[in-house]
Amino acid sequence: MKGARDAIGAVGLETERASGSPEGSNQRGMMNQGHNRRDRSRPAGGEGQRQSGRSIEASGGSDGRFFTVSFALLVVMSLLILSGGAARASGLFLPLQGIRATGRAGATVVEGGGPWAIWYNPAALAELEGWHITADLVVNRFGSSFLRAPSEQPNGDLLVYPEVHNSKGPDLLPSLIATWDLGLERITVGLGLFPPMGYRYNYPLDGPQRYSAVENGQSLSMVMELAVAVQILDWLSVGAGFQNIYFDSLSYTIASAWPGVVGQPEDSDWDALLGIHLVDPFTPTGNVGVVAEVYKGLELGLSVQLPARIEDRDATVEMRLPLHPLFDSAQVSGQRVISGFNLPTSIRSGVRYHQPTWDVELNVVWQDWSVHDAITFEPQGIVLTGLPAIDEFVVRPVEMVMGWEDTISVHLGGEVEILRDLLKVRGGLLYEQSAIPDQRLNVFQMDLEKVAPCVGLTLLAPRQHLAVDLAYTHLFLSSRRITDSLVVQSNTSFEEGAVVVGNGDYSGSFDLFGLGVEVWF
Repeated sequence: MKGARDAIGAVGLETERASGSPEGSNQRGMMNQGHNRRDRSRPAGGEGQRQSGRSIEASGGSDGRFFTVSFALLVVMSLLILSGGAARASGLFLPLQGIRATGRAGATVVEGGGPWAIWYNPAALAELEGWHITADLVVNRFGSSFLRAPSEQPNGDLLVYPEVHNSKGPDLLPSLIATWDLGLERITVGLGLFPPMGYRYNYPLDGPQRYSAVENGQSLSMVMELAVAVQILDWLSVGAGFQNIYFDSLSYTIASAWPGVVGQPEDSDWDALLGIHLVDPFTPTGNVGVVAEVYKGLELGLSVQLPARIEDRDATVEMRLPLHPLFDSAQVSGQRVISGFNLPTSIRSGVRYHQPTWDVELNVVWQDWSVHDAITFEPQGIVLTGLPAIDEFVVRPVEMVMGWEDTISVHLGGEVEILRDLLKVRGGLLYEQSAIPDQRLNVFQMDLEKVAPCVGLTLLAPRQHLAVDLAYTHLFLSSRRITDSLVVQSNTSFEEGAVVVGNGDYSGSFDLFGLGVEVWF
């Protein structure tokens, strides 16, 4: 099936040839492992491992003004949803990073996971001497399905919908991290480049979910971090990292312009395909942490991931206007918007008990996703023309309330050395709450409760200063049946006629397989 971007582009080219519309306007088209400093018997790794407010400014005639103003509002509200979709496409990250850490269910706030301590707790980097370089590759597949509940139409017809599935193929996510002790005894620095794992999807352009989501499969985000750790005392280490988040999201959804007087609310000729391309190359944030051995074999760890705000002051809007004849002369000029959203603070705590050949660790993580309370959208000269009985509308800023909630996750994991200096195996189990209340759940934000058993191993070649890590996990996402959804069509042409589109059965899962290679010298 033709994708959303292709659909916008094809219609845009066709109407431009037919109408000769000038550049900058749109008519049914596109808007243009070393040694440990201190023997803490760390078994991981190699030998060297030590909605509100909306308005439109109008000028022109009065007949038909209601329909035209309503359609202008439709454009604004749909783009707000897309802006939030950009956040959910890469902002609801999976609770795992790194091959070694994945094998133990992310229970690495104290143990560190080798160079991946740069993400989980930079203080744990202090255990690494010399050079350590790790390269990971994760294959990530998000499987999801949605069976929308039957919906009664204004004419009395009962629409029964087919089940839809995410058709997006697996993602390949590479990472690279290097650490070095600077030739000093108690200091280690680390430099890393890695993508957070999130939800990417492609759904049918004409499916029953289209009023919530169509696709975001071309979205990308990347974290760059520079960290330093200091071993203050033999039993105490601290660390801090400076991070920059690169964010690039392209998302699409469908809005309805049904006016309530002809046809039905889900007739396809009233559908408008809308997309927003949001890029923020520089979002500074960071993390800090501490690790302490409070008793022989017993360690505690704490780290804090600081909040961030993703914002693009030059985001680009794309649109394919409805195919109904009422829009034959309609045009949208202007492409630029300012849009942004907040990412949460994360507090990770852990307790670890270790012996020379094995360890076990328990982590509890809190994230304040309630900061994702609203999506802002500020159009920069987006103007609607050519609609009935109106000269021009200038779209003004709006804000949409989201209502997300804070979450807690629990991670239990550990590992054991099976063959001395040759083979280590690990395993774990994690649980994470959903950040989204039932009433606001939809396929554009399918963050469900998660349970994941995890397994992994490390093959060691100490003489070659080489370790190979493997990990696999299947994240079970809890199925949810929603009967009281507040998610409706974007249709400000006839708000009271907008149908609920969020009720139904949701289910999903993630499969993650990872391969990592670490060298040290």
